Amino acid sequence: MAEAHQLRLDMVELGIETLDALLRADRPADALALVAALPHPARGHGRVRLAEATAAYALGDHELVRRLLAEGIRVDNMREGEVSLDALWLAVHPDLPVPPHYDFRMSEN
Repeated sequence: MAEAHQLRLDMVELGIETLDALLRADRPADALALVAALPHPARGHGRVRLAEATAAYALGDHELVRRLLAEGIRVDNMREGEVSLDALWLAVHPDLPVPPHYDFRMSEN
């Protein structure tokens, strides 16, 4: 997937799939390198920013996660019940409530 992505850097969807595969394969450093190599407009895509924050958290860079969350991560196709954004928020802000725009949980627990 990474090789295919290198051939088509303009295909954001392929980049997102590649990022997801790298994160599932426990390769967060490679995921961050892929994000850094993306064309600037693609870096602003919600799923790309979420993957970047997830990779940063896996590498222990909580400041980058906080910065990305503060700047805003908007995932247009986030489904109710998906806990990726609120889990990241709670991981780096354990004493703060999850902001409504990051809370897609089906319950408060």
